[in-house]
Amino acid sequence: MSDLIAGSRAGADAVTNPMTNPATNRVPNAATGSTTTEQDLIARAAEMNVGVGVMRIDNGEDMQRWVDQHICAVRQEVWSILPSGPYPLDVLRSSWDGDTNLIARGVKLKIVYQSDAVRTPPMMQYVSDLASVGADIRILRRLSHRIMIFDRRVVFIATQPDTLDLPYLMVSEPALVRNFRNQFAGHWRVAHSIGITAEDVLDVERVHEILRVLASGATDEAAARQLGVSDRTIRRRVAAVMDLLGATSRFEAGVKAVEAGWL
Repeated sequence: MSDLIAGSRAGADAVTNPMTNPATNRVPNAATGSTTTEQDLIARAAEMNVGVGVMRIDNGEDMQRWVDQHICAVRQEVWSILPSGPYPLDVLRSSWDGDTNLIARGVKLKIVYQSDAVRTPPMMQYVSDLASVGADIRILRRLSHRIMIFDRRVVFIATQPDTLDLPYLMVSEPALVRNFRNQFAGHWRVAHSIGITAEDVLDVERVHEILRVLASGATDEAAARQLGVSDRTIRRRVAAVMDLLGATSRFEAGVKAVEAGWL
């Protein structure tokens, strides 16, 4: 977790995507029903004076110190969003020890990855392995900002989209923390789950399974009968694989599956 921030190897190696538009990444505010973006909340936080629950962090050593402090203090949950990608596999693996230590302490770890970050078989295997030891992991086609939320107390958020780089805001003002949590919850509700339980949508084998279905040209109904699952389940899995690959058609999914190393 703390390795995937500015000043770490991941921060230096992160791949940004300036072609994407954070303004399209909107989810309803659970409290008000209004539509807000992370960028809106960042702008609101940046307008607040230092000393009232918002601090801007421009230095990598300071960022590492603050995050490490909250990792040590957290008792209940860490929620994390990792945008953009792809990342080298060793970048994701660099956070394994820290993440599994949190889980061993009884901290509930929820992570949402942008699909680009876990598009290849080795990346999918890594996050499936992390899910198998207790992390709750989901993917979404589009995420804008790097976010870490510790308990219900503090949020770290990158001020720029599609990067792990500095600067960050450290937000502890309660109303803003609630709003960022609502943003995360909105992403979580529509994201695809990763793991090997019956309720999960994706793991390495299920991706291969759905790609075989797509390649065969079978209808969703025929594929459901073949795999012994409901029509709804097969549609969910097909949609998840399409989002994982960033595809809008079955033909494009086949092309992108080859590019990503699935076929």
